[in-house]
Amino acid sequence: MSIDSDVNKTSERRLVENELIFAGANDGLKHTTDRVFTASERDALPLEFYCECSDMACREKIQLTVSTYDQIRKASPYTCFLLPGHEITEIEKVVDRTPEYVIVEKINRELVQELRAQTGHK
Repeated sequence: MSIDSDVNKTSERRLVENELIFAGANDGLKHTTDRVFTASERDALPLEFYCECSDMACREKIQLTVSTYDQIRKASPYTCFLLPGHEITEIEKVVDRTPEYVIVEKINRELVQELRAQTGHK
């Protein structure tokens, strides 16, 4: 996925906000799973997480084990996981790619920090 190379600040802000919304929903799912299942049960079952792309209409899912989810989250506070083809190179760079998903890192870290401070999302 791509957008015009002259992404304005408002558009970039909205795209990153959208991705943080999906990341927050996934964090909630992960938190609930941590409370309900034992560690061995969580690692044995793949869970369906939302694609964390910036498209608010996207409701596609990505299957990950909890340990894979934790590895992605711990790698960098600026990473998200998306379905292949959902990345927008103007706001994020691909840092890893599998057949099932890509891991992207936000380019504008200051914007991510600002939005997290405003929304309370980690």
